[in-house]
Amino acid sequence: MDGDWLSSYQHLAGVENALDRIDYRIRARMGDRIKLVDAMPILERESIDLERDFHSFFPELQQHIQGWTITR
Repeated sequence: MDGDWLSSYQHLAGVENALDRIDYRIRARMGDRIKLVDAMPILERESIDLERDFHSFFPELQQHIQGWTITR
């Protein structure tokens, strides 16, 4: 919540930044075998379909969680 990272994921640059941070943590444990940031061309190519799927799915998610309460 402090960094409002979820809001940054609405843009491909925010997703790329998140993948880069995850890659950094993975490299510390596993070396350079996995590079999530290499998925960016696929995400860019599929962004229209992913956005369409999100807008189809999100109302269902909202309906499913309606009435839930969050406790801290």
